[in-house]
Amino acid sequence: MMSKSFIELNPQSRSSLILLGEHAGFGIPESYNKMGVDPLVFRRDPNFGGDKGVRRILFRAAKELGLPAVMGRQSRILVDLNRSTDHPQLFCETQHGVDVPRNKNLSEAEKQLRLDLYYWPFHHQVEKRIAQSLNAEGKGGSLLTIHSYTPDVAQKAMAKEDAPFTEVDVGILYTRESPLLEKLDVFLKTETDYSFAHNYPYDLKKLKSGSIEMHQQKNGTAGVALEINVKKLLSVQDQDRWADTIIRFLRSL
Repeated sequence: MMSKSFIELNPQSRSSLILLGEHAGFGIPESYNKMGVDPLVFRRDPNFGGDKGVRRILFRAAKELGLPAVMGRQSRILVDLNRSTDHPQLFCETQHGVDVPRNKNLSEAEKQLRLDLYYWPFHHQVEKRIAQSLNAEGKGGSLLTIHSYTPDVAQKAMAKEDAPFTEVDVGILYTRESPLLEKLDVFLKTETDYSFAHNYPYDLKKLKSGSIEMHQQKNGTAGVALEINVKKLLSVQDQDRWADTIIRFLRSL
């Protein structure tokens, strides 16, 4: 299923595990003229408009395992699907230190238009998938959302909080403990050579904003986010290696 807001794979699946990719899309409607940003910025920074590599990873995992997946189609600089509606970066005026002119002085009407067209359809579809996955006791399953992070951007963000920065291959983000989290931790330790850390380079327990926080509040659904270092996703071969790793993990559940 496809809309202006999202792409959905395996919509009939009743799996208790749902894959998400809020930043999988890089689309910007032509009328927004690249949001007023120099096209060179998008070529220079692979994660400026979205999260590089995520779409390919999710397509492969969903198709090979038959899992339901909901992915954003539009760029996060149009509206950020991984932010709550009261978050200051929902319509970012700067991204990775670059001004986004079309997000300056937004009218309430324009904000509502983007929410109605691109934001709410995605989140309503996620809620539908969660409802479809509930077990006989009405308990929810798990959300696994895939992202990629830019080390330089993460380092600058942590420097503002006087926090030390160590570049890792992948971060595991969450706000609550869950069986999915425990199994992912064990898998990365025992079945891969990747360096990783918990709630790093961003701490969801402090941020409390995003799809996991929005959707896991209901029915006992628990969420985990993977933040893969974008340096490990620059080529198709890199992305396929990560897809293979995630597929191996999901097969082990």
